[in-house]
Amino acid sequence: SRFAVFPLGPVSACIYLGYLLTNRPTVRLFQYHRDVQTWKWPSSDGVSPGLSIDVVKNVESPTNMAFLFELSFRIDRSRIISMLPNDTRSGSIGTPDPQTSWLRDPRQIRTLGAETREVFEDCINHWPQAQQWHIIYAGPAPGGVIVGQQLNPTVTPPVRLYEYSYPNHIESLVIETSGSG
Repeated sequence: SRFAVFPLGPVSACIYLGYLLTNRPTVRLFQYHRDVQTWKWPSSDGVSPGLSIDVVKNVESPTNMAFLFELSFRIDRSRIISMLPNDTRSGSIGTPDPQTSWLRDPRQIRTLGAETREVFEDCINHWPQAQQWHIIYAGPAPGGVIVGQQLNPTVTPPVRLYEYSYPNHIESLVIETSGSG
């Protein structure tokens, strides 16, 4: 099967859609480009994905993992840390300069998917005792879909998704995976 996805909606819904699709079918994702009001990808201009990954080793044996995706905006880490359990290990995947115009080339989505899958697999292998994951995502809708596609339904613990509602992120959806027990 092949799918073309033109996502517009809350990022939690996009992440959940990606989870339901899995990373097995061929999925082409598109971004709506506001300035020119089109779904068509602009001509390639040598755009680099520009992702940085940081897994903070702040908890020895975490039962919670938090993944912060900072692609369009920076996330207020102090607010996030204060709302998560004390035994949470956190990590971030982001760009050095988050902005809403970050996503301009489909290769950026593929790189985001590959890097996210690698981080998720590393966490499953290094911290299998984690009983719950938290995804706080500040990025474009197609990126949310590709992130959701990287959640492995058989080995990932339950995943809590959050939406931004000024001035905080609020819990929006829990994905109960078959890896939940």
